[in-house]
Amino acid sequence: MKILIWFLSLGITTAEISYEPAGIKMGRKQYTEGENNLRPFHWPLGTEVDFLFILGEGSFIKINHKKSKLTIFTDDQGTDLLKKKKGSFISMSPTPDSGKSEDGKAFMWSVRSNITPAKGARELSIEGIATFTVATKSRQSKSQLVPVKKGTTVTIGEHKIEITKVEESNWGDAKLEVTLKSDLNLVELRRIRFFDKSGKLIPSERSFYGTSSFGSKSTTKVTYNFEKKVDTITVELDEWIDQKEIEVPVKSKIGVGL
Repeated sequence: MKILIWFLSLGITTAEISYEPAGIKMGRKQYTEGENNLRPFHWPLGTEVDFLFILGEGSFIKINHKKSKLTIFTDDQGTDLLKKKKGSFISMSPTPDSGKSEDGKAFMWSVRSNITPAKGARELSIEGIATFTVATKSRQSKSQLVPVKKGTTVTIGEHKIEITKVEESNWGDAKLEVTLKSDLNLVELRRIRFFDKSGKLIPSERSFYGTSSFGSKSTTKVTYNFEKKVDTITVELDEWIDQKEIEVPVKSKIGVGL
């Protein structure tokens, strides 16, 4: 079987963001006899294309799904991969920051349909808009020393953060698991850091986050794993202060032949 894959992008830059197709995954056939389905890539059947966006200066904060859209997703045989039919779906990166690199300079945007190109198709065309929130400047502020226990309210300027859960942990290098809750979107900060009573940085890693909304109000919960046990902490917020939205027109032709 001969496999051919090539990529061509048109209009690949804005003043601040460049992009290119990074990969394609297609699953056309599966075996469904017995208890376990056999699927290519161990993934639902369909077509997925990933685009890699690179920011020239600053950091990606998130992708805005409501303002991002696909307008064309077709093959050269006339198959419309955006067409709605029973059991079909179109999806993009599942969460606003799930495709963001650790340094904030890159973002992987995935677009997916459970429709596959027609047999014999040699090219996919994709057009749309990806809308990102980005920033270049941030500001740090710290709390007073507070006890690490459930119910503690951490005040940092006008922001209030509640410690809702504290548990010992044996997961990897983690010794303590601390969950925070706030009306401030803790996920969209540049970072959160924790210091012990002597002012020494506590190595930590975010292990979970979730956001809930009620009307115009939203609440964020995040869980951090601390690499050492502490009874008191100082919390430092590093907040972006010059956020802006950038719309990136996407226009690509992706060649693929099976």
